[in-house]
Parts: sequence; C-alpha cells; structure tokens
Amino acid sequence: MDLTKMFKKEREEILSLDIGSRAAKIALISLSKGKTELLKYAIKEFGAEELQHEDRILREFIIDFIRTNSILQKEIMITLQDPDSLIIKRVSLPSVPENETREALSWEIKNDIPFDLGRAQIDWQTIDEYTDTEGAKRKDLMLACAKNELVERYLNIAKGIGLNVIDIKSPPFDLAYILERIEGAKEGAVAVLDVGAIGSNFSIYKNSKLSFIRALPFSSEAITTSMSGTILSDTGRIELTKEKADEIKKEFGIPHDPNQVLVDGIKAIQIISLIRPILERLVSEIKRSIDYCVTSYEAEAPKVMYIIGGGSNLKGLKEYLKEELAFDVYNLRSGDFISINETLKRDQFDSDSAQLINVLSAGLSLQKRPSLLPYEYRTEKAESFQKMSLRLVTITAAALFVFSLIAVRAQVADYKNRVKNAKMHLEIIDKINEINEKIIERGALIAEIKADRIPPGWILKELCNLVPAAGLLDGIVIDRKDDILILTGHIICKKQDAQDELSAFMKALEESCLFDEAILRSSNRTLCQGRDASKFEIRCELADWDGAGWK
Repeated sequence: MDLTKMFKKEREEILSLDIGSRAAKIALISLSKGKTELLKYAIKEFGAEELQHEDRILREFIIDFIRTNSILQKEIMITLQDPDSLIIKRVSLPSVPENETREALSWEIKNDIPFDLGRAQIDWQTIDEYTDTEGAKRKDLMLACAKNELVERYLNIAKGIGLNVIDIKSPPFDLAYILERIEGAKEGAVAVLDVGAIGSNFSIYKNSKLSFIRALPFSSEAITTSMSGTILSDTGRIELTKEKADEIKKEFGIPHDPNQVLVDGIKAIQIISLIRPILERLVSEIKRSIDYCVTSYEAEAPKVMYIIGGGSNLKGLKEYLKEELAFDVYNLRSGDFISINETLKRDQFDSDSAQLINVLSAGLSLQKRPSLLPYEYRTEKAESFQKMSLRLVTITAAALFVFSLIAVRAQVADYKNRVKNAKMHLEIIDKINEINEKIIERGALIAEIKADRIPPGWILKELCNLVPAAGLLDGIVIDRKDDILILTGHIICKKQDAQDELSAFMKALEESCLFDEAILRSSNRTLCQGRDASKFEIRCELADWDGAGWK
C-alpha cells in the first residue's frame, strides 16, 4: 500500500521560491478549484555585498514576506538556477524498463557530468520513443541533475525557518506547463529565450515538452558592460560608467533611430555600434542552436519565440530579434497564463511580470516530473505515519511474537535467498545491457565503414585536437558528396599573430591522416567576444578511405 497517496490533497495555497543569480522571487499562489491565481509576491535583488551573505539575506527575505503578509502556509516549492551545480541534458537510451532507467542514465552520462553522480539528485522526463535504423527500440529523455550540496543548501534554509519543502524544480521544465495554457504555443515547435542578469538559456519545446536547451553568452549585464567606456559626443569626451550605461539601457534600450540624440549629446548610432557585436552574436547563437536541434534530432524548426526573464524588458530587443530571425517574437508575461489578485498593484505587477515567470510556473508543475527533491523528503509524511502504525502493530503483536518466532526466522531465510537470487539476476541484466550497448556501437561503426565514410565522430575528435588555443570554430560542414570539409571561425589574437596561428592550423590539418590539402578561402579582421580577431574560412579535402584504412 502506497501511504504517500493518503497525504495527497488539493492544496488551496502554496509558497513558491525562485532563486536566481542576482535576485530571489517569492510568491503565494492559489491552486483551489482548478484556478491558478497569484495572491502575493515579492522580489529581492542582491547587491554585490549581499551576495557574500546570500543565505542570510535570503532567509530574512522569506521571513519578512511571510510576516508582512500574515501567511500561515508552511509548504513551499523551490526553483533552482545554477549552471555550475544544475545540469539539463538530452540523453538517448535503449528502451529499458522504467525501474532500470536511472542506472542506465547514470552509466550514459557519467563522463559528461562535472560532479559526482553519487552525490546528486537525478530525474528525467521522457520526450520521445522510437525505433532506430537498426530496428532497436530507443527513447530520448531530458535529464535534470543537481548537486546534493546545492539542494541541501536551500532545503536547510527552508527547514530552518519552519517551512516544509514539497518539491524542487528546474525552470526550463516548468515553462512547458505555461506553454500548455497559451493558444498557438501548446502544439508544434516553440522557442523560449530566458534572459537573465549574467546569462541566458535558449530552449525549444515540442508539443509543450522541453526537447532542447543551451546556455548562451548573452545577458542584461553584458549589454551594460558593452556600453561602458569613453564616447566622443558633440559636447566632448564622455566617460560612461556602468551606472550611467545602465540608466541609458533602461531608458532607451536598443535605439531604433540611429540619428536620435539620447542624453548629453550621445547619439543612438554610438550606442548601437557598442552593443551590435553582442546582439549579432546572440542572433548567430540562436540560429546555430536551431540548426543543431533540427539536424541532430530531426526536429521541427520553431516559427515563434517567447522572451522571458528580467533582461527581456530591454526595449527594442523583441523587435530586433524578430527582424533578424525572420519569425514572430513575443514577450511572455505572467498575466498571459495566471489570474492576478485584485489587491495587487497592476502597474507594478506589469513591470515585474517578466521576472515572475519561473516562480509562477513552478506552481503549475506541482507533483509533475522531473523533481529534484530528495526521496526522503518526498516520503517524510508517509514515513511518520508508518512509524506510528508500526508502534501500534508492535504492541498488539507482542503477545504473539514468541509463538511466531520460528515462522518469522524461516521467512527471513527465504527472503534472504530471494534477495540473493534477485541480485544475481540484476547483475546478469546489467551485463546483457552493457553487451547490447557495445553491439549497437559496433554496428554503427561498421555501417560507417561499409559506406566508405570516415565516421563523423573521428573528424570531430581530430578537430578538437588540432584547433589552436586562440581558435573558435563557428561552423563545421562535412560535404559527403564531394568529400570536402569546410571550417569557419575566428582566431582571437592580434593581427600580427593571427596569420601564424592560421598557418599552423592549416599545416596541422594537412599533416593529419584524416585530411588532405587545406586552402584558406577567406580571412578578415573583426571582433569576437569583444576582442580583436580574424574571421576565417578553410576548405580541405577528406582523406580517401576504403572502409579498411586510408588509401
């Protein structure tokens, strides 16, 4: 009997906490009668000094919100965002039973996760099941993996102020439950750009399920930094501090009219020239992400994108992306999918709406996977009930214990044998799964060799070894028809060193057994990541391969 089901009930109200890199958001949400309503909320932005005492500041923020609003609710959901301790990854596995998926996942990702899986919370969501070209059944999963250290840190904060954590969530998964409520977004492919203070996430959803995610080097803070520096205006030299640049960013955003005079004689064209490189890179990374998703997973390209996060308030960003990406771009606001209590100030809510997406979406994903809450917390109430029941049973059974001792010992011996047999069966199954994976890998390699093709994996591994330290590849095209490899990218260094780096790279390509003659098609100076660089295109022939070796 699953005693945890006895404690599942329709919650009328719940607290939701979203912890970001530069701010925390908390909300009181009503879930009664199938209606989701925002009752109260608060936002706390962390200053540079406060970040050094984040746990204490966060604890005080939660306590103040509860006291100010006289909240009696003790159950809370927590949303985590930490790129160093929380990994989201798409994984393809053989179609194994659900109870074997965790072990198969751990084996598959053990070399891709930069921390100990034995001290991490793992959960997943199945997004596709299919039969591959070899006739084997497979399934694609979106995995969420978080360090225990991160999870326990915020669990301890909540428990320390008397709150009961009922779930821990990851925003990219929760957003799917928002898209379900938006007409035109719940079916087909939809993109979401979450612009944060120090980073952004680009996600693609298929039929309201997360199917692709990638971190992008774009943020609100990066825009401010790119605008800072010395500018020559009609009134002379102006030193734009970060504070002044942030004011201009908030007031004017991405100027539409390049001839517009902003403040202190600064023209819009000057600001545009400063932020253009980072905006162009954002567009380039979005296009590359879409191309990768479509090519790698035979996915449908999104025709619409929603922008969320505090950075989505940047004026002109939506219009700029719509023009550059050539598809519809919208700002997603909390009022699009949730009711707002009439006691809230509407003007203030509209201003804060973009920052509240994640804290509110968590409420919509309650009791849905994936969940990063440790198992012992999920069953805490059920275990308390079980302990009480066991005490009563022990007292009642005390008089019968002596007479049943022999029978119990016999049963224990029987169960030990069963457990021993079960362990043996599991070990055999693990070995079979391992052999099956090796057979599949060998089959794929044989297929490549029979097709007289150099396996793409070999090419990519070789390029990883040959690309110079100052190099950054933007594109790799393998033309199987003409056996041509086309590389585009940047050499990030001074002009006088760039030619030497390119020459050394081309020489290394020609000396590789995988490639023949390398030709530099183009090379010109540009900026990459805000630094001097040479943009290049190299074309080289793939070495002749007869399936058994190089000719």
